[in-house]
Amino acid sequence: MAGERILVVDDSSQIRATLRRTILEPAGYHVLTAEDGRAGLEAALRERPDLVLLDVNMPRLTGLQVLQALQHARYEWPVILMTSHGSEEVAVQALRLGVRDYVRKPFEIQDVLARVQSALTESRLRRERAALIKRLEATNAQLSRQVSDLRVLQALGQAVTSLLDMEHMLGRVVEGAVYLCRADEGVLYVVDPDSGELFMIAAKSAGQQTTQGMRMRVVDRLANRVIETGKPVLLTSKMLSRAQVRIQTGYLVYSLLSVPLKTRGETIGVLCVVNKGRLRDFTQEDIGRLSAVASYAAIA
Repeated sequence: MAGERILVVDDSSQIRATLRRTILEPAGYHVLTAEDGRAGLEAALRERPDLVLLDVNMPRLTGLQVLQALQHARYEWPVILMTSHGSEEVAVQALRLGVRDYVRKPFEIQDVLARVQSALTESRLRRERAALIKRLEATNAQLSRQVSDLRVLQALGQAVTSLLDMEHMLGRVVEGAVYLCRADEGVLYVVDPDSGELFMIAAKSAGQQTTQGMRMRVVDRLANRVIETGKPVLLTSKMLSRAQVRIQTGYLVYSLLSVPLKTRGETIGVLCVVNKGRLRDFTQEDIGRLSAVASYAAIA
């Protein structure tokens, strides 16, 4: 593919010039050169060219020594060895060290171009395959997460319809919120219809039992904002510093998400999850998860 970068490592200036000006550049490749093994190794690790053409016999480091160093550095780009007649044994050693192919001197233009193109195509296909596998793994992980979320939401729906104990059911709601959003803590607030004051009625901290059956009056500016606007509030580590979040919530957090509990168009409470020690920001997907849980709490 025109435009790919090739590093030519050879102590002969004539060979470097021939490969560069006569063979590779006319075919559309960008060519880098190095005059000995040490310089070639440094250039390969620094520049990460798409392919390396490497001579066998060079000062400072031989071609095999360069290959060994590249193998130790887990170098992943293809290398083609340049050998002279009678160097077949060296070529076999090089193949064991991961070299993709070898060409014999003196060069035939079409032979060099064919081997270069073959090595580059193989390398490109290998990278595309690895990228595809990575995308498939990410998609499978996402699907698994969605299936897990649906199971938790189904369990919460069953709890709403089957549990007669309101306090127990709301505790299950907070547990579900913490689990779905991978949060450190979860809190459920409700608004007293007579006084308009905010009360905490259930809370859950990671690794601890859910606290329920409480009715503790609280002052939380962010929760009040959710009640006033009827909209979620999401604070990430990039949006606000930890000190600023503390001013508004009264405690240090890394990320915070609050969503309203609504019934008949009226906001009757707030469901909140917090990350303190877990350095993870909540996302837009977490808003959807928490809003679904809040719907069950509002129904109850």
